[in-house]
Amino acid sequence: RVPGHDERAALLSDKTESACNVCGSSTSLNKRCPCMKVWYCGTQCQNGAWMGHKAACKAARDAKARAATVESDQGRILRPTLGDDRSEMPRHPTSLPLPFTGVPSPPLAQPANTLGVSLEKGSAFASRAASVATDAEGLKLVEQASDVEALVKAMRKHVGSPSVQEQACLRFQLKSIAGDRDRAGRAGAIEALVAASHGHSGCEGAQLSAFQGLRYMIIGMAANVSRAGNAGAVEAVVSALHGHESEDVLEQACNVLRTMTLCNEGNAWIRTRAGNAGAIEALLAVMRKHVTSERVHMHACGAVYNLTISIIKNEIRAKNAGAIELAVVAMRRHPGLIAVQVNACGIIVNLTLRDGDGREGAENIARAVNAGAIEAVVAAMRAHMG
Repeated sequence: RVPGHDERAALLSDKTESACNVCGSSTSLNKRCPCMKVWYCGTQCQNGAWMGHKAACKAARDAKARAATVESDQGRILRPTLGDDRSEMPRHPTSLPLPFTGVPSPPLAQPANTLGVSLEKGSAFASRAASVATDAEGLKLVEQASDVEALVKAMRKHVGSPSVQEQACLRFQLKSIAGDRDRAGRAGAIEALVAASHGHSGCEGAQLSAFQGLRYMIIGMAANVSRAGNAGAVEAVVSALHGHESEDVLEQACNVLRTMTLCNEGNAWIRTRAGNAGAIEALLAVMRKHVTSERVHMHACGAVYNLTISIIKNEIRAKNAGAIELAVVAMRRHPGLIAVQVNACGIIVNLTLRDGDGREGAENIARAVNAGAIEAVVAAMRAHMG
């Protein structure tokens, strides 16, 4: 069912004035109906709404005595397809071609689709309107959530809405909601945050707020780190590292991985899992691509350092991906950032203690020397003597 004119207006009341009266999209291409009351994004939406809007359109145009002809670009509007009955067609200030080019539509008296659009497209309009209403309901639930349980419930109910997930993830950082992080973890907050990241991997806002909330929940909380690992947080981070260009998202993703892989007793399985998921290669690729970003390098170096502590397979992966050379580059690029200097030195130390087979690391030492590691380490020691 295509929503009626009044129903659509109510569902889309929170949109901007120039939003399409059917699907709600707001772009510079939207055109105003000659009645000057509503906007449409194109012929499909206008055709779908015409039967419900025709009477109001004619009344508005008659009231203005057809004198409100708009000559600007905003006055341009595409014609609806009405079959053979064109006596009630809106008059248009520009001579755009009709979208109607084939066999005329059946007469209105016949039991045919007289809306000018297919049933499938009509369903799409109805789905869009329903989605707007669903998002509004979800955002209201998030705003009204007074505890972590209510917030998790809202996220689960509206798991498909990126806007609901983004706002909910942000609220996990409020002490009034998740001040008791152990309680939040037991209530399913970690799983909800990871699900938001996985489910909306292409949405920058949802990714950023999910990683911010996740790091708040796991820092210093071993139980929540384990929950995050079991929920697939490592894989969510690796996916974000591959799929995003935003340095804000990349910084938070690297920071989550650095926090999860801190060398605490009992979390070696997470570092092994991260290595198997391609985290080392993804981190180094981000460092290579965003070589000037202090924030990305600070957290990425920390994560690579953690991942290469006492796990031979990860050491081999890091060496093969160029970690020694990139650590030297990071030290040279960010000489004043002590966190980069410390973690990059740690990477060099981890990878030169031994080769991949556990022997003394002669080969890796040679690579470090050739990359200029000695000079970089000496420069760091001089710059940060205090």
